[in-house]
Amino acid sequence: MFLSRPQDMYYTLNFIETLLYKQFLEQETNAKTTKSNNQKIAAFYTSFQIFIGQLFMESKQLFTGNNAERIQSNPISTDSTFYKTNLIWKQIIDALPTLEDEVDPSDFETIKKQFDHIETLFNTVITIEKKMMNDDMYFVYSEHTQYTSWSEFIEIFPSTIYFFSNSDKAATNLFPNEQPKINIKTNKI
Repeated sequence: MFLSRPQDMYYTLNFIETLLYKQFLEQETNAKTTKSNNQKIAAFYTSFQIFIGQLFMESKQLFTGNNAERIQSNPISTDSTFYKTNLIWKQIIDALPTLEDEVDPSDFETIKKQFDHIETLFNTVITIEKKMMNDDMYFVYSEHTQYTSWSEFIEIFPSTIYFFSNSDKAATNLFPNEQPKINIKTNKI
């Protein structure tokens, strides 16, 4: 599932580009794919490029005037800073179902998961991380998760949690009634 990792928009863009190339190869090898299939995917690809450009321009505004590498932001879907991004995002979400008939079911499932993850990110408090590559700036988006207190941590994880480690015999006991440690054979790398 995609919820445990940051969202790099270029990863999704590259996947859509791969679908476009895959359709082109199928069209070259046999007449299975019509020209309209490529046009729909190409139009979707172009729309997503415009979306990324607008999202990055509006994200850049948050970093203007400071040296921060990472900024916490309100949900993008409700933040007025991202007004144009939200308009384009709605158009992309409306156009997404048109791809279902144009690509393989497994490919559509993958892209659907990507877009569901982006939707989840846009509706939560988000951390925007600034990255640099060849003097160009781009952004990676992730859910902002931070525990503010021990009671909040306990509330989120109500069951008993065991932390395991490979400790040596010389370490002091953590609990008064702790059993003697057994050496676990390890390989040092």
